[in-house]
Amino acid sequence: VNKDLPGGGGGLVNTGYVWDFDTDYQVTWTTDAVTDQISLTVNGTPLMCNEPIGDDLLRLRNFTFGSSFTTTGSQLIDDVTITDIADPCDAEVTPPIVEIDQPDALACGCNPVLIVGTVDDPDGTYQGDRLEYRRQGDAAWTIAGTATGPYSGTLYLWDTTGLPQDFYFVRVVGENICGLSSSDDTFVYLPTSFGDLDLRLPSDGSIIGGTVCVDGTAWAQSCFDHYTVDYKPVGAGAFSPVDPPNSPYTTSVLNDPLATWDTSAGPTAVADGDYEVRLQGTDDCGNTETVTHAITVDNTPPVAIISDPLSCGYVSGDVEIYGTADDANLRYWRLEYAGGGVSGWATISTGAAPVNDGLLGTWDTSYLARCAHLLRLVVVDDAGVDCTEDTHRVEYNLSVYVGSCCDINRDGLLNGLDVQPFTDCILSGGVCPP
Repeated sequence: VNKDLPGGGGGLVNTGYVWDFDTDYQVTWTTDAVTDQISLTVNGTPLMCNEPIGDDLLRLRNFTFGSSFTTTGSQLIDDVTITDIADPCDAEVTPPIVEIDQPDALACGCNPVLIVGTVDDPDGTYQGDRLEYRRQGDAAWTIAGTATGPYSGTLYLWDTTGLPQDFYFVRVVGENICGLSSSDDTFVYLPTSFGDLDLRLPSDGSIIGGTVCVDGTAWAQSCFDHYTVDYKPVGAGAFSPVDPPNSPYTTSVLNDPLATWDTSAGPTAVADGDYEVRLQGTDDCGNTETVTHAITVDNTPPVAIISDPLSCGYVSGDVEIYGTADDANLRYWRLEYAGGGVSGWATISTGAAPVNDGLLGTWDTSYLARCAHLLRLVVVDDAGVDCTEDTHRVEYNLSVYVGSCCDINRDGLLNGLDVQPFTDCILSGGVCPP
């Protein structure tokens, strides 16, 4: 496109010319006198000021000039010529290279997040790039940083301070000098806390014994590193691993056993008493969460003793039974008997309070057959033992004979009718009558 301006006497010259530039153009002008000062302006943009004569290279593509050329000074511009020149972008069809190597998709993003990769344009001139992110579910991208020039390595350190915990799309958009662009993106998780931590067993306030199964959840989205299970006496000392050879644990767990603790044997055995069990989870970014339960360890079985009547003794009428039913964490005790035609065990008495060398119950034997019977004292505590619902359970068994030793014929009466069976027994050499 050539536009010639007719001469004039300084000041405004030939307004109203419009050119649409979509490439690079050479702008050239001349004047009558070398010493004159002139100013050439296109659309309010000076191309050359306070110069006597010359030319300027205008590199403004996709730009519309819609105003006049003007001059200042005493001399006029003879002519202005705009000439199309060669543009290197005319042949540029290949966009730049943009590659994100780290972080991988679904990776854990710890603040600041390292964005590692390559930005370049091997067959052109690379101009610059920008880092953008958006939270999952959002449509708009937010610029987190800009850079110029090609580079391979750590492109950005993305500061995620203040961003909510969630998944985020991250991309690098690169552009060359010809306006061609390309991008690469990834998908990361930004944690602000550990994740999901639940100590299901042993429950808070529980009483346990033997081998303890620690059960629950220790899991973190994309960022799990490890968890630990430790114990210590309440109000004293430092925490110690419940299973030292396997701590810390580097595999996440969902609603399953987390660890086992042998409270009764080996290096982790402890005395009966009150303890704290602590579950602690840590993610790749150093976020931690802790759950602590107070528990009682009870590895001592209950005490169950019948001290009176004596084993193999004779009893009759209302029989007072003495003994001990005791435990630090007693659930209940029960006094029972069997035999003499009774099916199974029949309860004499029961209780939930300890009895120490005291009266356990009174047994009415008046309606029982005159024969041998078995007494049983069962004492149960509250300690869940060896990862089961079973508790410590202790029995004391005692055999007695209901009736009198003088009731030889076992009719429940002591009279002359007992003499003949006794005599017969002696004369037979101790053979009992049928």
